Amino acid sequence: MILELPKERDFSSKTLKKEWKSSSRGLDSRVRKGFQIAWKYNVKVYITKMNNTKVKLLGSLNKRWSKDHKIALTKKEWNKIIDGDDI
Repeated sequence: MILELPKERDFSSKTLKKEWKSSSRGLDSRVRKGFQIAWKYNVKVYITKMNNTKVKLLGSLNKRWSKDHKIALTKKEWNKIIDGDDI
């Protein structure tokens, strides 16, 4: 998972990294926290399409790839991810 940070922003990458790593444990938790931070700071998320993943959320997202290699989520779906629910 990669978060694209804009050049002009009012937060530091170090602050974001610290928030991401200090408040999550385990791969699934870190992926969900990454989505939460992306929503909070309004940044793009890049993930790799993987067929065999141990992270249930990424498995669910893999099924949603469009032909132009994007996944569009509604606000409700973002909230489900952040809350730890399945989409």
